[in-house]
Amino acid sequence: MSTNVLSASINDYSKIETTNPTTPTLAATANHSIAVGPESSVNQNDAYTSASKNKKGRYSGVYSIAEGYKATVYGSQSIAYGHEAVANGWLSYAIGSRANAEGDGNIALGGSAKSLAGAYYGNPSSGGAIAVGLESNTIGNGAIAMGNKASATGVKSIAIGNDARTLDITNIDGAANIDQNVKNNIKSTVETLRKQNSPSDMAAELLGLSDEATSTIAIGDESRAIGWGSTALGTKAYALNDRATTLGDDSKTLGYAGTSVGTHAYSFGKGASALGTWAEALGDYSTAAGPSSSAAGNNSIAMGNGASASGLNAISIGSMTTDTKAWYTTNGGRQVHRAEHEVWNATGDHSIALGTDSQAIKESAIAIGKEALAEHKRSVALGDKSSTENAKDTLQGTVNGITYGNFAGATSVGTVSVGNSTLGETRQIKNVSAGDISPTSTDAINGSQLYLIANKLTEEIKIFNLSRHRFLQL
Repeated sequence: MSTNVLSASINDYSKIETTNPTTPTLAATANHSIAVGPESSVNQNDAYTSASKNKKGRYSGVYSIAEGYKATVYGSQSIAYGHEAVANGWLSYAIGSRANAEGDGNIALGGSAKSLAGAYYGNPSSGGAIAVGLESNTIGNGAIAMGNKASATGVKSIAIGNDARTLDITNIDGAANIDQNVKNNIKSTVETLRKQNSPSDMAAELLGLSDEATSTIAIGDESRAIGWGSTALGTKAYALNDRATTLGDDSKTLGYAGTSVGTHAYSFGKGASALGTWAEALGDYSTAAGPSSSAAGNNSIAMGNGASASGLNAISIGSMTTDTKAWYTTNGGRQVHRAEHEVWNATGDHSIALGTDSQAIKESAIAIGKEALAEHKRSVALGDKSSTENAKDTLQGTVNGITYGNFAGATSVGTVSVGNSTLGETRQIKNVSAGDISPTSTDAINGSQLYLIANKLTEEIKIFNLSRHRFLQL
């Protein structure tokens, strides 16, 4: 390098024109620091008197840089670069017009970017938060926000993507230096989000969001994550409760510890899981797996394309060939995902429907097979198009004018059908073991037992006829 350059005046390489005569200022303790621009300054942080008075302390202003109109540094080894940029803390960096880094180790990069971990607790020593992007912001230690208007509110929270947000509505009450309007806005945003994304006739239980609503993650354009340990990944993916997990475009989870995976998947109940495109799990601890599947009852399971279960503890496994009438209902002018099936598979409490287009309508009914229909309480339809019928108590029976009674199992709680009387379809039941024959037996009798009885009767009749013939000859 030329010795002429080393000995040259700074005026030979720079020119500053301003109508503001206010000169930059440096604190007495701000050794080895630089302030460039009208009203720019490097200051000691009086919130920590002992540290700020020490010329090598963290908050003395030593080794810091402030460049830009009203760019300001409060602390050591920090940088404020840009119009009204503020770096308040040790090793904090604010770069961009009105960028603000509040707290040790905080980084705000972008126009109006704000990294407010220190302000969050009213304690500059709190920090480690990063905000990158136009109007991005973080509130909470270790929080990360990356993207245009990305916002990570909550300790160790992550928001990545355009307008991606994690929202902590509990810890903000302790944010002494955050404007009350900001707190109210966050709470209002959470309440509005949950209301707008709940069906108009239902209300998702919000378990008071943990006092430590931290470690939330929202990644994707307009994604939202609320509550401790919640995760939203995908465009407009919403995880709106503690421990909620949402993965997929426009998928939503509102229940505590719920899970939604797939495009437009929707989990509403506590601990509910919706897996598949348009799948919805509305009941607590319900599971919907498959495209357009719906599990509306508590503890219900719907598995298969268009499978549906609305009863308590109901199970539906198989696909539906009928159309779903609508994908949305309206709530406050907004469309909320809620499938309305033309036919529901398992609607009775504790019912089971297994097979394409099978239906179990009544309590504890079971339908197994394609288009099997169990429409009677505690009854079973077995086989393709089989349907149940009303049970009939048989206390006695009359044959050829003779009445028989005292039958075992005279009263019935339901029926088992292997055919369809309306269609005139019947089935044989094969491979039935021999049933017990006794006064109290309710076992089925197989063909061999009937054969032996019939054969014995035939022999007895022959003997009777032979004896009668001999008697008449006497």
